[in-house]
Amino acid sequence: MRITSRLWPRAKLATGRPACPRDSVTDRDTFKFYLPFNWRGFYDFGSSLIGDWGVHILGPANWALQLDPEYLTSIECTKKDSLPEFTFPDELILKYEFAARPGMPPVTVYWYHHGGGGDAYTPPGMTVEDARKIPGQGPQVGPAAGQGGFRPGSGGRPGAGARPPVGSGYNCIFAGSKGYLGTSGRGEGVGLLPGFRWAEYKLPEPYLQRSPGASTGSNHAAHARDWIRACKGGAPACSNFNIAARYTEWLVAGSAAVHYDGKLLWDQEKGEFSSNPGANRWVKPTYRKGWEIQL
Repeated sequence: MRITSRLWPRAKLATGRPACPRDSVTDRDTFKFYLPFNWRGFYDFGSSLIGDWGVHILGPANWALQLDPEYLTSIECTKKDSLPEFTFPDELILKYEFAARPGMPPVTVYWYHHGGGGDAYTPPGMTVEDARKIPGQGPQVGPAAGQGGFRPGSGGRPGAGARPPVGSGYNCIFAGSKGYLGTSGRGEGVGLLPGFRWAEYKLPEPYLQRSPGASTGSNHAAHARDWIRACKGGAPACSNFNIAARYTEWLVAGSAAVHYDGKLLWDQEKGEFSSNPGANRWVKPTYRKGWEIQL
């Protein structure tokens, strides 16, 4: 099985040199004047779109395939463009390999971060027009247009309009032995590829826990109610810490792989890369004097 995620680009990263030289101990204690919106794109401060939108887009894969750092075997950056040495590439491909999980075979996950528009991956023998849902046909999953959720062009605002889909309309594609399934937005939308398969599909009865109001109204309000319900002693949040912490652990490890060529082998027991000790500088932070965290 193969999963492919792709994401439209955020604003271009600032490519000018930081106001303070990185190799100066004195200047490292001085605020660096990076553009506020783009802070996530600098190695010193963020994890780029891997930790920004990756955590949303790959959520369905994390749940459905029981992905966990316990089963992560390797990460490799197989493609990247060149940028200044202090920012993440504008375009890259990450390859995560997982061993077999309970009842599931090994799986490979690809993260595509590209700025070309459209889809980074289309199933073999299928056009993006074939892959799209047939308007007005097939079951509705997630909020309908105008109810909330995220759609390209909406800016994430509830009720905001959205431009027509570029490409298939999916940003995460599961490739299995019997066909293809796609999700869109933050996982709100689901469909089978090609579109005629979804038009004929009948949904099973729901059995997973839902956030209050999800799928029938704005997901923006639903995830807030989900959190409040958990705080008041109700059902655990759908992305409780025991899910989100381990998910973030394997996903953001991909940020380290961007710095190196070749495959990085992961040792979960030691919490480090076994094949490249130098890569472990990105696994745990190094704190400046006076800024250490006391546990």
